[in-house]
Amino acid sequence: MEQSMTKESQQLAVYWARLVFELLERQGLDAKQLFTDNNLDVGDLSNLGARFSQDGFTRLWEMATQQSGNPAIGLEMGRAPSLNAFDAYSASQLSSRSVREAVERAVRYQKVVGSALQMTLEESADKCRISFQSHGDERPAAREGFDAGLAFSITSMRLMTNYPIVPLSVTFACPEAADLAPYQALFRCPLHFDQTQYSLCVSPEVMNLPMVFANQSLADHHDTVLDRAINSSGNNSLSQTVEKIIKQHLPSGEPNIHQISQILNMSSRTMQRRLHAEKTNFRSLLDEVRKSLAKEYVSTTEMPLQEITFLLGFSDHANFYRAFKRWYGKTPGSER
Repeated sequence: MEQSMTKESQQLAVYWARLVFELLERQGLDAKQLFTDNNLDVGDLSNLGARFSQDGFTRLWEMATQQSGNPAIGLEMGRAPSLNAFDAYSASQLSSRSVREAVERAVRYQKVVGSALQMTLEESADKCRISFQSHGDERPAAREGFDAGLAFSITSMRLMTNYPIVPLSVTFACPEAADLAPYQALFRCPLHFDQTQYSLCVSPEVMNLPMVFANQSLADHHDTVLDRAINSSGNNSLSQTVEKIIKQHLPSGEPNIHQISQILNMSSRTMQRRLHAEKTNFRSLLDEVRKSLAKEYVSTTEMPLQEITFLLGFSDHANFYRAFKRWYGKTPGSER
């Protein structure tokens, strides 16, 4: 049995794990203990490259349902979902021009959410179906997890369009729930159980709805970041890994070596020593990442310079101007 290959194809990424952790806490459950009891390392929630066992999440959902007494606990993912948990993945969808583009990006980059998820989009003249499949190593994926995915999807669509979207139908590959009220309250459409797949079916008009945060420049940028992540061989040097993490965290402010070393589960001193062995250091990597992104943003996009300042993690506009002039011998305005 090729156990390692099986495990690799049936894991979930840290992005989804963070959302589930937040949901459990909102429900008043001991999220840390539930993770620990199911061999899911809470410490890995701060590690961008972490992967979590699908079977572990199946057991976690079963325990969460028992402790909460709520068989529809997965639907709670539709209440105030944290889109930021997905970083570049969610940002690529948020900046799309339409629901169709957002869904297409969700499908295209689904590996970022974990190899256990298989999402597909089927379109016809009168309807569009977004389907979800997932399998565990030794156990079928929990229905609560699928409920959470469906709830997150429809709620995100409503938030991103500021429109009360109602699906044409929702299907479930499981027996009918004993209490349909929470499902009816969330989806507001016909529900079909004992089907071959979990899916949301919406009209073409919904797929064409504009997104309130559409930004083509940002969408293109996040596509580039996600393409690199998907195509990565997994054999990157430490400096390449650090550069990738810096890029993801810059919009939240200038990262420091302590923050990045924590994400990589190593001490700052160890990271400094390993970067030195690769003939570089953290400050140089931070500067190179900013320099490269600054050139790309200023030369190839129409983003306001103030927005670029924010995306590069600078505390104020003057610092960005000085850095750009140091890098390229001219101001951002002159370059543009």
